[in-house]
Amino acid sequence: MQSVTGGDLLLAFDGAGLLKSIRRAGSGHQFMAEGADTSPWRLVLRDEAGHSRTVTARDARACRIEREGAELRFTWQEIAGADGIAVHVSLAPAEDGLAWRLAVDGLHGSAALWQADFPLLEGLGSIGEGNDERVLLPMRGGYVVRNAAGARLSPLEEGAASFFYPCDLTMQFVARYCEGGDGLMVMAQDAAGYTKRFSLRRVEAAGRGWSLAVEHFPEGMPQAAGRYSPSYAVVLTAFSGDWMDVAARYRAWATGQSWCARGPLHARGDIPAWLLENGLWVWNRGPSDKVLPGVRRVREMVAAPVALDWYWWHATPYDTHFPDYLPPREGAETFRQAVDGLHADRLRAMVYINGRLWGTSASSWRARGAEDAACKRESGDIYREVYNIFDPGQGEMTPMCPATSAWQATIRDLVDELLGRYRLDGVYLDQIAHTALELCHAPDHGHPTGGGNHWCSGYRTLMEGVRRARDAHPSAQRDAILPTEGSCEAYLDLFDAFLVLDNSFERMGFYDRVDLHWESVPLFAAVYHDYALQFGSYASLAPPPYDDLWPQPQGPVRSQRFHETDFADAFYAELGRAFVAGAQPMVSNVYLSELDDPALQDHWCFLREVVHARLHAAPFLVYGAWQRPPPLDVPEVEIDFLVRGIYTPPEGEHVIRRRLPAIMASSWAAPDGMLGLALANISPDSHPIALRVEDAFAGQPVHLIDGRGRIPFGHVANDGSAFEGAIPGRSVRVIEVGGIHG
Repeated sequence: MQSVTGGDLLLAFDGAGLLKSIRRAGSGHQFMAEGADTSPWRLVLRDEAGHSRTVTARDARACRIEREGAELRFTWQEIAGADGIAVHVSLAPAEDGLAWRLAVDGLHGSAALWQADFPLLEGLGSIGEGNDERVLLPMRGGYVVRNAAGARLSPLEEGAASFFYPCDLTMQFVARYCEGGDGLMVMAQDAAGYTKRFSLRRVEAAGRGWSLAVEHFPEGMPQAAGRYSPSYAVVLTAFSGDWMDVAARYRAWATGQSWCARGPLHARGDIPAWLLENGLWVWNRGPSDKVLPGVRRVREMVAAPVALDWYWWHATPYDTHFPDYLPPREGAETFRQAVDGLHADRLRAMVYINGRLWGTSASSWRARGAEDAACKRESGDIYREVYNIFDPGQGEMTPMCPATSAWQATIRDLVDELLGRYRLDGVYLDQIAHTALELCHAPDHGHPTGGGNHWCSGYRTLMEGVRRARDAHPSAQRDAILPTEGSCEAYLDLFDAFLVLDNSFERMGFYDRVDLHWESVPLFAAVYHDYALQFGSYASLAPPPYDDLWPQPQGPVRSQRFHETDFADAFYAELGRAFVAGAQPMVSNVYLSELDDPALQDHWCFLREVVHARLHAAPFLVYGAWQRPPPLDVPEVEIDFLVRGIYTPPEGEHVIRRRLPAIMASSWAAPDGMLGLALANISPDSHPIALRVEDAFAGQPVHLIDGRGRIPFGHVANDGSAFEGAIPGRSVRVIEVGGIHG
């Protein structure tokens, strides 16, 4: 047996290079099932006829194992089904784990590499019981999957999760752990955005348990010559704790990468000040006569800076004929006057475009030869996506290859015209940091086919061109913002803000595709909050609209069985989640009918308090770095969410119920070292809390921040007691420890 140690992790291999044991040294926990012995790698090879076969270390007749210092090296040769190929693996201590590296030599036409799964960890055993056995996925803002042995693991498969990076996953890791106990984290340390896929499976075969793999795709799939060796390591780490411990480990590496090179938000000068100081986003859809009255009234109501995220402003029906947006559906002059009117009322506005899709029914599809720049399957066909259930005949769209100059110029020129001709304050580019990449096999796009990092580098080139075009405008347009959907780390330095809607995924139907074992957590914020500005929720007190340019419906597009105003608890929960995650708040579908309704005024007052409390607490909720919040002894409350989005048919509308803590909490360190505990009481009842901090804060002042401002509360006692008191029902507070800001 050969063993290698890194951090708290101890691995053992037999003489054939098969993995026999993954043990956490500190606790003695064995992560592998009893009797397991597995190959640490798997290759998918192809021959000249395109036939695939899979080989592993079990197929090798020879394995050489060498040790150099603390590093262990393996070479497998004489591999059945892979004549002439040698596989090299090294494991070396790194940070608090083991860094794995792979090289495959001798590739040739009859044994060309299509995919390499490495490390391949099969035979993993149970890691906890019931809700304590968990999986952590950096999807969207972040998800903990409780009761991992029984939960659905992805929207597409019951017992498996397979997610691409970049964008299916926003960060490069997955973790399995027992809450408060032992855990195993797999992390790729890739700063260049190479395409990879993290795969986690429950394996039913006796004794095989779980499998976990990172799947890599070579440039020029299949690679038929030379050596394949990813330029980055994959680090395996053992840990104890929960999702916040994983976030802290990942942050230690991640904030040192190039996407954080511009520095934290408080030190950056390239993000427009108005964006950082914005109090509220309003997400409205349609022409100006439908969109603007509600925005103006909200601005009066909250008495704080407000910006409009404007959808359905464009000439064509939504989710059909992208990128044929211009002219605006109400005409260029009317639209420009509407934007100027917003500016006169001290409001900001950005408009929606999609940064990824071209509609195959758009007039420009054939006129501009767009198919040439579309992502291609291996067959040469395009990928096809349909979102619009009301007009599916016109709704087929295809993802474009971001490495092509044609798509780069299309987006750059569109943004340039929107900022220059229409004097907008920003252009929101949908899907770029949210929706999974596609492997592009086009031989004439100027990039290697299949794998590599052309998706990420292509979008980097695209957005660098867009930013240069923006910066070439007069000063007002140089102050325009460029946000996107999602928050993929690889693009942190390219976008000014990131729309994250996990706060509202019950309403939007996400949990119908997984289950309620999935729980959103502010994972991305715990890693990157002080480097990335997030905004968003779909919190609303009105039903979603129907685009006037869609086909005339044959019956009601929304049922009369439900009314959003009967689900106000969800409104508080969604805004409360955003508040404690440090995101700029957003409300959707805002109309005068709801704003003027006397029965809804308490809800709007809560929104106003959220806006002002966050602005008063900006050192924490805009610029702060995540800290572990103290445990709070508060009850849970049941919240009913109405599942009704723009594409939910009337018969599909339903209610789901989730239990949430009555008071949500987060903790933040301001750039000057002060501590802030953010609290959102989403229940109608007040609840007492007690806050204790580290002894080092003894004697420091304590201030209470709410929608009215900051007021002195006292000082930290010698035993660390900082606050004892009741948090009123349906309110937000920030408890500041250590001094007065600003």
